[in-house]
Amino acid sequence: MTTMTPGRSSSVWVNRSDLTGNKHTRGFLMKGFKLLVLAGLLFSSSTVWAEIRIAVVDLNAAVMKSDEARLRAEKLKSGLGQEEADAIALRNQIQKLDEKRQKDAAVMGQDELRRLEKEIADKKIELNFKGQKLQQKGKDASQELQAVMGPKVEKAMKAIVDEKKYDLILQRQAALWVDPKFDITPELTQRINAQK
Repeated sequence: MTTMTPGRSSSVWVNRSDLTGNKHTRGFLMKGFKLLVLAGLLFSSSTVWAEIRIAVVDLNAAVMKSDEARLRAEKLKSGLGQEEADAIALRNQIQKLDEKRQKDAAVMGQDELRRLEKEIADKKIELNFKGQKLQQKGKDASQELQAVMGPKVEKAMKAIVDEKKYDLILQRQAALWVDPKFDITPELTQRINAQK
């Protein structure tokens, strides 16, 4: 039905079918209405929001700054030091052999060039193997740290929540900006360190 209905002033006319028949218009109006109601509820219940206790925490930082995690990281680093040095030396050898191949390829015989390329390929395979081995050791150490620290973090978080009566604790990365007074990461690290 396209009956014309006067709007607020007699000079403005609105097509009634646009207000009732168009799905997009109704959806837009409903979304706007819902947002208006939600905003009204939020502002009218500011006393409720004032009572909610919220904090943020960076669990990874809290764990990695703990004494136990630092000791384990140092131990892992010293244990992998020689293997890392070997991998770096192998990478340097590959680079030198590759430079030699590029520089002398024109004057080398076919057999010598093939031997050099095979040596480079063999060393690359060895380097790849060493790299995978180092990655696996790092992954194993990380999983072991999580297994050991998980219960300690849980116990410390429970103590903080019970003591401070937090209603909501978010992962720090979930917030765009946070006032430092809401960040409980240092407190969590202290409580982890207090556990023995």
